[in-house]
Amino acid sequence: MPNRITTISRDEVMNLLGVFDDVDIPTNGDVLSFSLPVNDNPGVVSASIVDDVLTLDFLDDQHGVANVTVRATDQSGLWVEDTLLVTVNASATDDRAVGEATPAGSVIAGDRTATETSDDVYEAIEEEVYAKKKSRLQHVWDFNVTGGATVTFYVEAFHSAGVDDFRFEYSLDGSNWTNMLTVTKTGDDGSYQTYPLPASTSGPLWVRVVDTDGSREAGLETIYVDDMFIRSEGAAGMPIVTIAATDAFAAEEGADPGTFTVTRSGDSSGDLTVDYTIGGTATVGTDYQALSGSVVIPDGAASTTIEIT
Repeated sequence: MPNRITTISRDEVMNLLGVFDDVDIPTNGDVLSFSLPVNDNPGVVSASIVDDVLTLDFLDDQHGVANVTVRATDQSGLWVEDTLLVTVNASATDDRAVGEATPAGSVIAGDRTATETSDDVYEAIEEEVYAKKKSRLQHVWDFNVTGGATVTFYVEAFHSAGVDDFRFEYSLDGSNWTNMLTVTKTGDDGSYQTYPLPASTSGPLWVRVVDTDGSREAGLETIYVDDMFIRSEGAAGMPIVTIAATDAFAAEEGADPGTFTVTRSGDSSGDLTVDYTIGGTATVGTDYQALSGSVVIPDGAASTTIEIT
């Protein structure tokens, strides 16, 4: 059966017949019954089985990881288990600017509240003249970023016709700036430009827009910002580990071990120790050699294997 479900839907339904198999059924009419011995996070997902159907119900406004174990038992009492790793992702959070300043240039229409929705109402910032023949613009917005597995900057903006473009940058300390994207459009086409921020981004963050030319040319130019936000999605720093039977058939006689592959997603830096449990009616020491109950995915690797002999 699938050993990972990642979803935010209200419920997930799975028919267990055919997922578990008993080779004796065609000859002796054996019947499998199903039970749920383990659900280690009922505050995120509730699990139930009616007849042969497993239903996972996701609780409102909750997210996290749950291990749900399904056991199939035949009429003679022999049983086998499989565990679902259920990941319920947090909904996206859009953080808006909470403050602003204009070190160079001037706001000629709107303010930061005009950047809170895509509605053709703009915050307009115009360049200023300096050194008689040059122009400049710098406007800074303050954000408080929620943080998540992915963090992305979105802006819907355009500028007045002219040779100057406008660059958006970000800073984590208000002093050192990193280029994100350049607005070259001279009309509002309703589309967003985006930039992926580092996954570790959270807390105070500054975004500024600057002009890229600096020459005054025929006149001063203006940047129009319709919508702007930073979107955080998923829970930050939560390792996702899956286990799959890559060789599910093993024999007590001969060199035919069973193999399980343990895989992690996302960042593969550092050793990751994964604990596991063993279920079923096979006897340790008689049917298979004892296992340690834990395995290490080494630094830089995405997976490792467990062999059963």
